[in-house]
Amino acid sequence: MPLHAFADESSRQGYLLCVVTIRPAHAGEVRRAMRSLVAKGAGRLHMNDESDQRRRRILSVVCAQPVEAVVYVTRRKPIRDGRAEIIRTLVPDLVAAEVERLVLEAQVGQDVHDRRLLFDSLQKAGRPGAFEYLHERPHAEPLLWIPDAVAWAYGRQGEWRPKVATVVKRVVEVL
Repeated sequence: MPLHAFADESSRQGYLLCVVTIRPAHAGEVRRAMRSLVAKGAGRLHMNDESDQRRRRILSVVCAQPVEAVVYVTRRKPIRDGRAEIIRTLVPDLVAAEVERLVLEAQVGQDVHDRRLLFDSLQKAGRPGAFEYLHERPHAEPLLWIPDAVAWAYGRQGEWRPKVATVVKRVVEVL
């Protein structure tokens, strides 16, 4: 069955990129669940902006959704190099999982570099065009809030990492 993937990063404890997969048939209901968590007057969820009480609630809702996450971690510096190596590593994983679409959070100055890396990595894997990839602003795509929440909790450690243990199916150390 096809999957869609959504990715966001965190720079705590090194650099990590969280990729969350979801079946397209579930996307609408999960978007609604995520939108229901947005505080009045806020345009989106962002874990750095939330109180601990709201973080607990958000993570509880995230873990109740039909999603799975893989966390890619590196300590490579600079961050741009670490991100590049993670993207090179995750492309074969996404191809193997039959992902049809990858959505990354848009970042000025980073998007062009990401697209080049994704194109080159798909070519190297012998699967050009295996999946569509695009960048979206988090206000426009609530499913990007899920990898934001999981990446935040995983990187924060302490009480937070265990709260996403049911969703995080694998952690990949990228050297």
